[in-house]
Amino acid sequence: MKVKISEKNGKSIFKEWFATLENKAKTKIIRRFAQITTGNLGDHKHLRDKIAELRFKDGHRIYYTMISPTMLLLLGGTKSNQNRDIERAVKWLKELEK
Repeated sequence: MKVKISEKNGKSIFKEWFATLENKAKTKIIRRFAQITTGNLGDHKHLRDKIAELRFKDGHRIYYTMISPTMLLLLGGTKSNQNRDIERAVKWLKELEK
């Protein structure tokens, strides 16, 4: 499986979020992506409107959609902002589909 970061007109909400993380969190996420490329998604859940999330024990969430065989990363967030982040992911996916 491939992992790709979503972008439109040079804008990437995922990259902006990832840049704010501490190195420890970045390392965990990068390791998870390596795991995903072998077909093992780990802790994940389908949410709604083609949106799913990767869940991390420290509370981080990564929202994505599948465009087989590619996982398209939409944005990242935390458990505490989950509802808001899901709404943002839905809006961003709709924007990307235009």
